[in-house]
Amino acid sequence: MDDAARRLRRRLLAALGSTRVEANGRSWDPGLPPGRLLTLPGKGELFVREHRPPGTTGPPVLLLHGWSWSLDVNYFGVMPELVAAGIPFVGHDQRGHGRGLASGRPFEIEDVAEDAAALLDFLGIEKVIVCGYSLGGPVGLHLALARPDLVAGLVLAATALSYRQSLRDRTVWRLIAAGAPLARLGFGRSISRATSV
Repeated sequence: MDDAARRLRRRLLAALGSTRVEANGRSWDPGLPPGRLLTLPGKGELFVREHRPPGTTGPPVLLLHGWSWSLDVNYFGVMPELVAAGIPFVGHDQRGHGRGLASGRPFEIEDVAEDAAALLDFLGIEKVIVCGYSLGGPVGLHLALARPDLVAGLVLAATALSYRQSLRDRTVWRLIAAGAPLARLGFGRSISRATSV
């Protein structure tokens, strides 16, 4: 690519809301398609990335990310590959994650599946192949059960049928949640140093 083409590409990417990262005088573009904020009627605003090239046939892939992650964190390495292969996809930050729907109340996995269905309806997508990682797995399963008309297939990875099912599981999740502020403060670093001697 010559210099003029590079400059044009940079300008176009900037205009499209590129994900290019600048640090220490270096530039890196992970090749993500442009993202946008959508307002779903009756639900609110969420962040979406989609790649639906004209002329493609078959259902797009619906990317459902894992718990405490976002679409970009979970699938930044996959989306450029899908774009390069010409495979259509859509993904969003799920409720309570990243730039997903804000939730001022506790919510269930069924609610997150309903959000995904509302997004697909809003975008006019009739069928998808669900790709659910971690939390995205049960969300995809609930979507398939609630709206089988939308789901052409399921691909699930590193997931479970449900979360916080037993008293033990609920206790573990509460301990993890309680310890999160300590982890952000760096508590525990000295323990790993002491044990690595």
